[in-house]
Amino acid sequence: MMSAKICVSLANIGFEECLAAMQKYSLVELRLDLLSLEQEQITTLLQQKCPTIVTCRADQHNDTERLQHLLFAIDAGATYVDIEFESAIKYRQLLIERAQEKGCRVIISYHNFDCTPSKKELQNVVNQSITMGADLVKLVTFAHHSNDAAGVMSLYETCYPLPFIGFAMGEAGKITRIAAPLLGAPFTYAALTNGNATASGQLTAAQLETIFCNLI
Repeated sequence: MMSAKICVSLANIGFEECLAAMQKYSLVELRLDLLSLEQEQITTLLQQKCPTIVTCRADQHNDTERLQHLLFAIDAGATYVDIEFESAIKYRQLLIERAQEKGCRVIISYHNFDCTPSKKELQNVVNQSITMGADLVKLVTFAHHSNDAAGVMSLYETCYPLPFIGFAMGEAGKITRIAAPLLGAPFTYAALTNGNATASGQLTAAQLETIFCNLI
C-alpha cells in the first residue's frame, strides 16, 4: 500500500483499472462523473478494503442524476461523500442525512477556479461548512502567485484542530498539495498518472510518494 497521506483520484479509466488502483493505494476518490461504471461495478469497488471518497461534479450530470449516483454509492458502502459548498440546500441535506444514516463521512468542498479570496472569506467558508454538517472541510482555490498559495496555507493555523484540507490549483499552487498533509490535512489528492489529472497542478501519486518518502 502507498502512503495513507495520498488520495488518488480515479477518472477516465475503466473498471479493471479502478480495481487495480484500489488494491495498490490506501485511499481513492471515485470521480463518478468521469467514470463510466455500472452500478454492479460501483458496488464491487466499494466493497473493497480500500477507503473510498465518492464525488460527482456537475459538469456531466444534473443534480437529480448526481443525487442518484451519490445516494447509491453511500448505500453501497462509500467511506466519504463529497458535497459541494455551493450546492442546493435540499440536495445537500438529502445526501448528508443518508450519509449519517449509513455511517458515511461528509466532505463539504469549496472550489474557486479563478482566484484565491481573502483569508477572511475563506475562513467564513470553513466555518459555514462545519455548520452545514461537514466531517471534513475541503477548500481549493486557484493560485496565480506564491502569495495566494501562502494565503491558503495560513488557514491551517486558524483552522486547527478542525478537520480541514486546503490547497491551491495551478503551477503556483503545486507546493500546497505537498505541504497540506505536513501541516495537518489528513491527506492530499493525486492523479493516477500524468494523463489522468482531475485539476490543474495535480501531481501523480508516484511523484507525491517519492516526495513524502524523502520528507517524512
